[in-house]
Amino acid sequence: MQGWSERVKVDREDISEPRTEHLMQARKAELYALDLTHARWVKSSKTLPYRDTCVEVAELGGGAVAVRDSNHRDLPPLRFTAEEWTAFRDGVREGEFG
Repeated sequence: MQGWSERVKVDREDISEPRTEHLMQARKAELYALDLTHARWVKSSKTLPYRDTCVEVAELGGGAVAVRDSNHRDLPPLRFTAEEWTAFRDGVREGEFG
């Protein structure tokens, strides 16, 4: 079974243009340039009321997302392209992480 990081790498390699890596870097830079002040953060429906550990996700458009630790909202959120998020989500669904 292919891991999520390998799926992202394969997706990147499927694009045969030599500037692919540059495009991916530019897309990541665009995501990190977005102002998340008014982002709509959502917790998982699986979060239990008495549990402290949870992440929140905000949609950034085009399938991209930002993810933050709900206990440390002062830390900068991570941002993922649509391809990265899809690969991660598929890995979770397939039980890749435990």
